[in-house]
Amino acid sequence: MAKSITLINPTGQSKDLFNWEFFALKIEFSKTAQFIKWAEEHKVSAYPENLKSNPKGLLRFNPVPVDQFLKEMGYKIIQNENT
Repeated sequence: MAKSITLINPTGQSKDLFNWEFFALKIEFSKTAQFIKWAEEHKVSAYPENLKSNPKGLLRFNPVPVDQFLKEMGYKIIQNENT
């Protein structure tokens, strides 16, 4: 089975990931000091107040700011065909 995402960092190194692997990586990025500082400067959050809880008390994650962060930092996110 082909992996559905190719992530290329600013130095040109690439990594092929399944969707769930990329989602998990976004969560890890959202916890870094660099992302937190960037998010504060851009007034965004991967854990917005209106998504932080639900009736079951689960934490909600918004991946959109992390995608924006990665692109601004020079990463390329490629959706692979036939996945």
